[in-house]
Amino acid sequence: MNKEYSINNILNIAKKQRNLLIVFFLYLLAVGVIAAISDPAVTEKIRFIAIPLAIAVVVLVGVLAFTIYGKPAAVLLTILCIVPLINLIIFFVVNGRANKIIKSKGYRVGLAGADIKAITNDI
Repeated sequence: MNKEYSINNILNIAKKQRNLLIVFFLYLLAVGVIAAISDPAVTEKIRFIAIPLAIAVVVLVGVLAFTIYGKPAAVLLTILCIVPLINLIIFFVVNGRANKIIKSKGYRVGLAGADIKAITNDI
């Protein structure tokens, strides 16, 4: 897995990682609101937001995994993302690999991913 990535590949990975992290944090926020609020009418409305976000997380993990690992691994990881708790492990593995790839080129990765502007300036 010591593949050499070009700056354009790094930018592509950073953008996909940023999208995944934003959707994942929105999903966590929705789940937190559901857990914190006891009103059934409100939690049902929030679930209509949380379910598409959960599906988006699975899809975005698959897209990022495809960019990093290739098609066979991405298909396997995407299928496994449907399994509860396994999906968190896969999320952290794929996100961690993206972090390593981006950091290998000397870019900093924060909570919301890498700084896209810094990578774009180097192109």
